[in-house]
Amino acid sequence: MPSRIQNSTACFEEVPKAARIVESAGNDSMNERAALECLATERAELKSLTYEELTALVDEPRSKWVTGSDGRKYQLEIQVFWDSKESRNLRVMLSVDDGGWRAFIPLTDSFIVSPS
Repeated sequence: MPSRIQNSTACFEEVPKAARIVESAGNDSMNERAALECLATERAELKSLTYEELTALVDEPRSKWVTGSDGRKYQLEIQVFWDSKESRNLRVMLSVDDGGWRAFIPLTDSFIVSPS
């Protein structure tokens, strides 16, 4: 199966990630402490944004690679969506993984921001 993934023409963005996961299956497990530090840093940056700045991110998922304190690369994913349209609360969700098997079970965090 790995050769099928690697030899296919990429029709979907998920194919390259799937190939990375297969290739990295034999790597050491993710350093959870370093990954949580990355998550905490990103959370602090997001919490410093205003409500108005966060509303601009609603339904615009973002991801980026960062280097952890252990020197390894970690993928951060950020999603902002309405937690309650009635109260106008936003939920900000963050997840982190190393591109290996942890991509299936990332470490996560979230917080809610109200308009007032």
